[in-house]
Amino acid sequence: MTAATSDIRFRRIPNRLSIVLAAIGIVRIGLTWGGSGADGALALDALFDMLAALALFLGGALLFAMGLFGGGDVKLLAATAVWLGRSAVPGMLVATAIAGGAIALVMLAWIAIARQRGRSPAHTSVPYGAAIALGGTLAAVGIV
Repeated sequence: MTAATSDIRFRRIPNRLSIVLAAIGIVRIGLTWGGSGADGALALDALFDMLAALALFLGGALLFAMGLFGGGDVKLLAATAVWLGRSAVPGMLVATAIAGGAIALVMLAWIAIARQRGRSPAHTSVPYGAAIALGGTLAAVGIV
């Protein structure tokens, strides 16, 4: 929620939040490694979790290069994938996309109202970190 609040207020997601989230995910992977099952299978699970996060990072980096995503959004998305693990990533992405669309609609309405009143809105970009935070939270609690 800190990432969401920061992105809404300042259009910035502090790096330390993404680092902590990714670190928690790496600890999760390490703790899972100690569970039951063949070491090879657990190593493969860990590898696939990290590859899912890398794929999201690379996709996000492409969106960043196109000017469609902020750098903090890219890092938060990848860190959230590490935290959740690959099995929760599809649900997180769907929930994030829906939340992002809803936030974009609210932003459009807010900008239109501000302009109608003769004001220039302070921010016109979509705080997508809030959508990522919501999507990650919903995936973590098993709603999606």
